[in-house]
Amino acid sequence: NDNDDSFPLDDIARANIAPPTELKTVLVTRGNSFLQGVLSTGPRVQLTIARPGEYTPGAEVDITIFDNTTTKGELPPGNYLFINSLPPDDIGYKLADGPRADRPEIIDWNRVHPITRYANFQRVLIQDAMKLVPPKGAVALIESTDTDLVSLYESETRRFVVIGFDIKSSYWPVDVSFPIFFANLIDYWSRSGRGMSKPAYATGESVPIVPPREAKSATVTTP
Repeated sequence: NDNDDSFPLDDIARANIAPPTELKTVLVTRGNSFLQGVLSTGPRVQLTIARPGEYTPGAEVDITIFDNTTTKGELPPGNYLFINSLPPDDIGYKLADGPRADRPEIIDWNRVHPITRYANFQRVLIQDAMKLVPPKGAVALIESTDTDLVSLYESETRRFVVIGFDIKSSYWPVDVSFPIFFANLIDYWSRSGRGMSKPAYATGESVPIVPPREAKSATVTTP
């Protein structure tokens, strides 16, 4: 600013802009060109494909996607997407008794949540879906008359999205809401990825410290 005034301190503005962070993403699948395509279009996604028998929990990964498969045992901190499958039992998702929901009709979706905003799922047709019984605290992102078709559950260190149907047995991959959903999801999870702490803090503000996942202890040194 070239204004000649008696208070020059406000003539210059500075800001810290963090560079984009690559998100290490593992897709555990027997093969899904739709998922590989929509994930590969994002410049921030560093995608690795793994067969179900090749996946080992504990790797330093930001996002893990299980396509028609699951895993056992405790999962480390991170972001997880389960498609047509359930997370490990300790997360709390269960299936209702009886057969899968046949041709579930989407009746509503969460229009304000960052993962589903800007998307319209009205034209998406689905062959069948699991009847999910989500844990307490889970949020329904997409709903049908029979079940939550997409559900979100978050704890302090882990975030889970469960899609209760096989996307290959639906019209979703050819609907415009498909890339919008995954772009929103990547953006939402990128805020909790490694190295995503704020670059600057106001005086008196708490500073979160995210240690490496392999760390066993921490030492805090005061100024």
